Amino acid sequence: MIKKSFLTVFLFCISLNSLLSQDIITTSSGKDVNCKITSTDSMNVYFTIRKDGNKINSFVLKTDVKNIQYASKPVSKIDTSQFTLDKSHLISVGTGYSKHIERDGAISPFIYRGIATPFEISYKYFGTKSRHTFSLYFDNLQLTPSIPDYANAYIYHYMQNLNISMDYSYNRKIYTAPKIKTMFFIGGKFETFLNFRSHATDNLMFDQFNSINLNILAEKRFVNNKHILLFNFSMPIISYALMRGTYNGRAGEKIDPLDLSKNVLPQLFKNGNIITVNRLLKLKTDISYIRFICKHIGFELKYSFGIYSFTQYDNLFYSRNVNNQILFAIIGKF
Repeated sequence: MIKKSFLTVFLFCISLNSLLSQDIITTSSGKDVNCKITSTDSMNVYFTIRKDGNKINSFVLKTDVKNIQYASKPVSKIDTSQFTLDKSHLISVGTGYSKHIERDGAISPFIYRGIATPFEISYKYFGTKSRHTFSLYFDNLQLTPSIPDYANAYIYHYMQNLNISMDYSYNRKIYTAPKIKTMFFIGGKFETFLNFRSHATDNLMFDQFNSINLNILAEKRFVNNKHILLFNFSMPIISYALMRGTYNGRAGEKIDPLDLSKNVLPQLFKNGNIITVNRLLKLKTDISYIRFICKHIGFELKYSFGIYSFTQYDNLFYSRNVNNQILFAIIGKF
C-alpha cells in the first residue's frame, strides 16, 4: 500500500515537472498554450505540443501573443511590442520615367503620346494593423500625334499636358498568410486628380475628379523586415467631376461657357456632377519594392500602371489616358 502511494506521488511529480518545464504562450484572447517554443521570426512564434502521444508542430502570430512564460524563466513577462512589426513612418521623394497615351475626343480624333520626368513625394505609416499613405504627384509634358507638323503653314498638332494628383488612403489588415509572410489589407482612398490639356490650336480641356476609391493592399516582408514588397490596387466608386457635359453634340461648341470676368473656381464647381463607374472607369496598380540599407535610410523602386476613360458628354466624347511609370525614391524611416 505504501509502495503504491509512493509510486502515485512519484508519477504525479514527474507529470508536474514535465508540465512546469513547458513554455506557456498566452494569446490575446486569454488562452494558455503549454508547449515547447522552437523558434521565432519577424511574424510568428513556432512551437511543438504533444497530443495523444504525438508531437505536433504549430505556430502563432506575434500580433496574437499577449505574453510568453518560458520554462527557464517562470515569472518573466515578455514585452508584447517585440511580437509585432515595428511602427514606423516613411517619407520618400522620387522621380523617374512616365509615359502617357492620351486621346481627347472633344479636341482631336488623334492619339497623342509623350514621355515625362515626374516628381512624387509620399508619406507612409506602418502600424500593427493599419496602413496610412499620403502622396503628391506631378508631371508636365508635350504630347504629339503620329501626323507631322507643318511649320511653314503654321499648322501644329502637339498638346501640352499637365498631370497633378493628391491622395490619402487608409487600409486595415484583414488576413495574414504566415507561411509566405504576407499580410492583406482593405480600405479606402480619397483622390483628387487633374489632367489639363492645351492644344496648339488654343483649344483647352481638362479632366478633374475628386473620388472616393476602393483600395486593396498586399504586403510581403523578407529577412529582418529590411525588404518589403507592396502591391496596391485602387478604383473610384463615386466621384465629383468638374466640367461634366462641357460640350454638346458638335465638337467645340460649349453649352455653358465660363465668364472670365468673374471668379472661375465657383463656376467650375457649379458645372460639376456626381458620377460613378458608368461615367468614369479609372484603375491604378502599384508594385513597390522597398529596401533599407541602414536603420533610417532606404530606397523604393515602384512600377505603376494607370488607365481611365471619362465620358465628357453622354456617349459622344471621351477622354482616355493610359500611363506607365517607373519611379525611384529615397526613403527616410522614423
